[in-house]
Amino acid sequence: MAEEEEFVIEVSDEVVVDPVLREYVTKTKQFGYSPTEPGCGSLIGFKIAQKVLDAPIVVLSGHLSGMANYEQPFSVISADNAAATALGIARYNARVLAFGGDGFTLAHLSALVDAAKKNANFIYICYNNSGYSLLKRPLDLNYFSKMLDCSYVATASISHPEDYIKKLNKAKAMSGFRFIDLFSPCPSLGSFEPANSVHVARLAVETGIWPLYERVDGKKEITLKLPRLEPVERYFDLQKTNLTEEKLKALQEKVTKNWKHLLS
Repeated sequence: MAEEEEFVIEVSDEVVVDPVLREYVTKTKQFGYSPTEPGCGSLIGFKIAQKVLDAPIVVLSGHLSGMANYEQPFSVISADNAAATALGIARYNARVLAFGGDGFTLAHLSALVDAAKKNANFIYICYNNSGYSLLKRPLDLNYFSKMLDCSYVATASISHPEDYIKKLNKAKAMSGFRFIDLFSPCPSLGSFEPANSVHVARLAVETGIWPLYERVDGKKEITLKLPRLEPVERYFDLQKTNLTEEKLKALQEKVTKNWKHLLS
């Protein structure tokens, strides 16, 4: 995509032009190769993080680890365990960003917990497409952000770049272990059209399935308060997921309960 081209995201029959995404994604240098599929939210999330954080050392895991021509001067492009690798590098007082998928994060969860306990000085972003069974437990998508005990924990979504960028800047200004759980839906896993990736992510937020919040030194705050929750069936309908009325009702009840708990 040329720099002068307008960044356009098509959603069903309408066209959504997001100026923040256009600035932070389109105007960032393109990579020579990316193994991501069309519509994959992980690359959007990474390019925004790269633009904001400007970390000299980056550890990539999961499918993004095959990325070539990464422009930062010092990078660990691939690591079997992003959290453990970042923990080791951070000991030398280097600015480190680790960026891994939910499956990769789950597989090396013990290293992530260890980094949080040691308050290791790096930022870990999990690009979460809820593709693994543990994260498919009913509406427990924020599993990682709920379990980690560290100075800064936040959820974010590629559909709300302003919120994501604010959290990246806040994490950048802090030291110690910082964790952002970024919702990055995958077209092949969700069975939706690649052009609908941002729309799916937005519906996850608007239905309350993926609430946006942050926790600073143990104090939690919702960063996007919704006037009302959209029905959860809208999120699943877009993905052509067939759920029974009974299942939808149970999910709606749990979402509503979780949202009220966050507001309390």
